Amino acid sequence: MTISLIATLLKRLGAVCLAFLIFWHASHHASPWRGKAIVHVSEVGHVLVAVDQKLYRVDSLADAPVICDLEPGPHVAQVWLRGVLRGEEHFTIEPGKEVVIAPFDHPAIEGAPNSDRPEPAAQMAPGAGLAVRIPPGRVRGVAN
Repeated sequence: MTISLIATLLKRLGAVCLAFLIFWHASHHASPWRGKAIVHVSEVGHVLVAVDQKLYRVDSLADAPVICDLEPGPHVAQVWLRGVLRGEEHFTIEPGKEVVIAPFDHPAIEGAPNSDRPEPAAQMAPGAGLAVRIPPGRVRGVAN
């Protein structure tokens, strides 16, 4: 009798713990707690989008835009074209909200299309005049 009672209590306790775990997991991953970043790119092929150190390859139009589910708070997005940093944007995600990041198009960056003549530094966007190369070995499994 006692063993039967203990077994029944353990079954019910296990069921309650399992239900709690499932509800916690579902509520933790529900959409209102997280937000989305939608990163558009102006070119495809040899493009890498980095959102908080996570890399996304954009080889065709089917890969664009890059959509990331992110925790609320500050984040950074970078777009790299053939190993050259094309742009960087810092943004903040609010719970349940979306942030759209427009394509980076800085003609003052070395090797960018429409760069007939560089603009004076005072007229460039912050950081637009910098050309940063990805050091070899920084991105594993991705050809530069």
